Amino acid sequence: MKKYILKTLITVLFLGFSCSIATAQEQDKERIVLLKERCEIPVNYLYRMPIKEYSPKMVEHVAGKNRYVIRYKSDNESVVRSNGNTFIAKSVGTAQVTMNAYKAVPGTTDQADLNSPLGQATFTVEVKQDVPFVMAPVDIPWGHSREAATAILEQHGLKHFTSTYWDMHPNVPEESRVGLEAYLSDNLDFPVSLLMFNSKNQLYRKTLIASSWERVKIPKICAVWKWLKEHGFEDKGIDTNTNMWKMYQASTKTNVTVGYLAFQSTLYMYVDFLYEDAIVDSVEKIAGNPDITPEISQRGRDLTLRHPHNSEGSVVVYNTTGERVGEEKLVNGECELKNLPSGLLFITASGAKTVKVMIPHL
Repeated sequence: MKKYILKTLITVLFLGFSCSIATAQEQDKERIVLLKERCEIPVNYLYRMPIKEYSPKMVEHVAGKNRYVIRYKSDNESVVRSNGNTFIAKSVGTAQVTMNAYKAVPGTTDQADLNSPLGQATFTVEVKQDVPFVMAPVDIPWGHSREAATAILEQHGLKHFTSTYWDMHPNVPEESRVGLEAYLSDNLDFPVSLLMFNSKNQLYRKTLIASSWERVKIPKICAVWKWLKEHGFEDKGIDTNTNMWKMYQASTKTNVTVGYLAFQSTLYMYVDFLYEDAIVDSVEKIAGNPDITPEISQRGRDLTLRHPHNSEGSVVVYNTTGERVGEEKLVNGECELKNLPSGLLFITASGAKTVKVMIPHL
């Protein structure tokens, strides 16, 4: 009898342990990694919480080019109100908000099948009367290569995100992916930066994805418009095609527009910076600091560049057609450029004036 009781107890314990493992494994399959576990947002602002990593269930679902729907739930609706696939700050305080991902009802784009969960994550939202606006880094000169642009963004704390970005968006055709690189930031206002490079590996477009429409949408009032105005961009009114505001900076030949961008069922806004020419051929105007001139010494086809202020950064060489023909990094304020092609070249160093050099035919 004792042996039977002992065997029964062991069986019950084993079954309980097995159920715990199965539950944990199921939870792991539904675990979403969010951009932030805790965030601060201002009163009356509406936000979306970006996803950094899909749950395994979401990965499998999206890989089949299927749609999912996000729904939020707040434990304190008087502070943070859930609003479908967004959440809105109602009053100063703190709330726990849960994001749930569901399969979309077949044939729809934004209706959640509540019987088919794909993932879940909980985060803390602290609502304040005001939260300072932090602009994403956009100070990458037109014409920079992927390598140079990536280095600059990494210095600002962003991470290269392209592979994961396309895994999250498998419906985007291959031809639309050419030239695009994605970068992830922990800045809730601008979690993703998209850079576009032409066939010569030259940067000509920067797009910032915004989690809050209030930071972007209304000209003369929103934080982004004010920031651009303070940094030398001219108000160009409303685009009659999109009914959105636009701005322009003559010194860098940069057009700025805003609009909407859908990620599955969630509608974000974007801020788009576009160089006036898709091919970067105005190399003299690719910008550094016009008051700082690097020192260059030349030996045949080899050059040594010394930067008077920066110890780190990049040095890019262009020919007269705008093609990038060389690139090196500054090390302790210096870099060596060897075996350059003959003819007139333009040397652009981070934070310095572009200089012209003539490489002789040897």
